[in-house]
Amino acid sequence: MNTFALPIVAALIAGTAVASETWSTNPAEAMQQAAAQKKGVMLEFTGSDWCGACISQKTQAFSLPKVQEAIGRSFIPVELDFPRKKQQDEQTRASFNSYKESYGITGFPSLIFTDAQGRPVHTVVGYGSPEQVMNDTAQAEKALKAQQELTGKLEGKLSDQERRDALARLLKTVPQSSIRTFYKPAFEELTALDPQDTTGIRAALERKDLLKTQSAEMVQTLRENNYYLYEVKEHESRKRAVTILDNALKKEGLLPEIRQSLLLTKARLLIRRNRVNEVEEILKSAIALLPDSDEGRACSRLLADLPNIKKERENLKPGEQPPLPPGAIPAAKCIVPPAAAKK
Repeated sequence: MNTFALPIVAALIAGTAVASETWSTNPAEAMQQAAAQKKGVMLEFTGSDWCGACISQKTQAFSLPKVQEAIGRSFIPVELDFPRKKQQDEQTRASFNSYKESYGITGFPSLIFTDAQGRPVHTVVGYGSPEQVMNDTAQAEKALKAQQELTGKLEGKLSDQERRDALARLLKTVPQSSIRTFYKPAFEELTALDPQDTTGIRAALERKDLLKTQSAEMVQTLRENNYYLYEVKEHESRKRAVTILDNALKKEGLLPEIRQSLLLTKARLLIRRNRVNEVEEILKSAIALLPDSDEGRACSRLLADLPNIKKERENLKPGEQPPLPPGAIPAAKCIVPPAAAKK
């Protein structure tokens, strides 16, 4: 029998408070209950006394009976709170921080839907309306069912070809970010059974690593060239910022996500410099790269609004900004320090 162990050792934590009548604050205990009920667990990482999006999601979505019912069908909900003002005992804080680190939580609110072993099947970052939460819960429910079926199949007797196919389906069902950690045994077995990577799973992970590396490198390049300082200054400095972006776009081997992000940034900067006539082709090029990405859709919205922007700015001088609406308060200038000198 093959089993895939949870890569974190979760200590049972003492805690009497609950998020609501049906919510737990004890992840390890909830996972035990989930195993007994053949359910999964929904971990909510929240900041109940400081995170506006968390508070809104709790009151607007999680408080609704229809949302609670949708979650409760297949998941036991758990609140992991990271307050700034409320008192929280050291044991609870340490335990919650271990889960936060294990699941790589970087933003609040975050929802991690897992199986009874704590392995993610679906993840969500950011505020969700009642409809969005129910949609994500439905996706998580479908993923959990598929994951449970495939895990059960892998515990049976299979040929190498059948195991390879089942492992590939399993790893394509779960969040890509969890494959090397929570599904490491499955990934390693698939690697041994499929050294040529005919399933494409290793290639997809390597591409994700490259995207992360290129993103970090691009931010560092812009910082080292003081782009963020020039971008907030007057129009002559913004001209220098455009040059920095043009140089960054010349780098070979850029993934389309990085190139699209740079093009969108350039388009927005040119609009601020009232060089609106140069923007249309830039936006079209960006959209063509990845039309359905978040930034691709942002480019499409900006392109659609371009006639209005042109009308608003056609008589302005370079760097001059349109007049504010009546009663509007000018935004304070952001002072961005230059990059530290290299030693």
